[in-house]
Amino acid sequence: MWPPNSPDLNPVDCAVWGALQQQVYHNRKFTTVDQLKQGIVEECNSYHSASLTATLTNGVVVLYSDCTAAVGWTH
Repeated sequence: MWPPNSPDLNPVDCAVWGALQQQVYHNRKFTTVDQLKQGIVEECNSYHSASLTATLTNGVVVLYSDCTAAVGWTH
């Protein structure tokens, strides 16, 4: 069983950063760290709260399903 503060159960780590990474690298190539940082800042500033809510909700549902399946629990 996972501890309550496990990174495996953190929807921000599992869902939000993955979605942000996809947006940052979508049709872009970075040649410097400063360009990458700027791309991250731009995407964070343009990320809509509705998208964040949907991403977190979907991430929590997937994590819950994966965790319950791993320990043999049923819904």
